[in-house]
Amino acid sequence: MKYIMAAGTLLVVALCPATARGQIPATPRKIEILFLGHNSPHHNSAKFAPMLKDALASEPFNFTYTADPKDLNDANLAPPIPKT
Repeated sequence: MKYIMAAGTLLVVALCPATARGQIPATPRKIEILFLGHNSPHHNSAKFAPMLKDALASEPFNFTYTADPKDLNDANLAPPIPKT
């Protein structure tokens, strides 16, 4: 896994739902991780993504892999709007 980060092919965006100070969410939420790879055999991020996903499987994470930079958009990166 250290090779992934050393290669510079990994962009992980973790979004944590924000809560007001002192407010505790009713149910715990999973952290969303978007792994942005690329289509290159030199540092094959598509090969490493399943390894990282398996390593995080026991943790409270939802893991998504993409090689398309267009997936870095408001729809994928904006935190969910809390229900009031």
